[in-house]
Amino acid sequence: MPSEPPLRPPASARGAPPSALPWLLLAAAFSPVLIDLLEHVAQHPWAGYCLVFLPLFSLELHRGPRGTTRSGLGSTLLGLALAAELLLVGGGLTRAARFALALGALGLAWIEGRPTPRRAALLLWLVPVPSALVSWGSPGPVAVWAHAAVALLQRVGRSAVVELDRGGVVVEIAGARLPLLDADGGLPVLALLTGLVWYGGLRRGWSLPGTALRFVPCILLAGSVQTLAIALAALAVGAGASVRPALDVAPWASVALMGLLGLRGEGRRTPPGADSASGASHEPLSSRTP
Repeated sequence: MPSEPPLRPPASARGAPPSALPWLLLAAAFSPVLIDLLEHVAQHPWAGYCLVFLPLFSLELHRGPRGTTRSGLGSTLLGLALAAELLLVGGGLTRAARFALALGALGLAWIEGRPTPRRAALLLWLVPVPSALVSWGSPGPVAVWAHAAVALLQRVGRSAVVELDRGGVVVEIAGARLPLLDADGGLPVLALLTGLVWYGGLRRGWSLPGTALRFVPCILLAGSVQTLAIALAALAVGAGASVRPALDVAPWASVALMGLLGLRGEGRRTPPGADSASGASHEPLSSRTP
């Protein structure tokens, strides 16, 4: 007898492919916010790290499972987000409306049932660190990494010093000067790292406590990245190169590249029980893909 073809689960069990139309309409509704975001990145290249999370969100939108729809709550959130955008943009506070975009995406996610709220939370990292927060405590963090960079240069036989010039930090090497900005304190790199950790938790099913614990090493890693970036920039300045544009972009761009390659190469999930060693509960960040 001819063998019967294998049965396939119904489309409702597999989950229908997501429609792009509602998300395109959301993007059109928040186009003033998105345009302002691109202008902000053009003016402050250190904020470009936030754009990494647009394609990551798109991936999670298409690969993620369909969850429970909450049309009432989703419609309320979406309506509040649109009203907040209208008021803020009309009042000339377009940049303050970026959080409304994340709120609107969460509302639409609940209406559509995809992506799950924790996947939709990726759009929170689309909001770059506010400039006021980047400059908060300055020049303290910048001076810390500048001194660490100078110590590193001295270990490889290069003479360099750190100076405070009108409240700013300057690294002097071989008669050349490298003025540092508030963003060189490493906060943009730290924000990117925490977003990548969140994305890694989505891919591997880490618990919320397990993800939070992995945020802690990001502080030291961000400082190390910024120290190395300042040291390399100082060497380039000592050789007569102009490095300011590269110093704004290279730290977060290199972290994004290595982080995404690492996530792709290490697989989708950690071995079972990996979080149990740290005492974390096993509340998954996302349900298993059908």
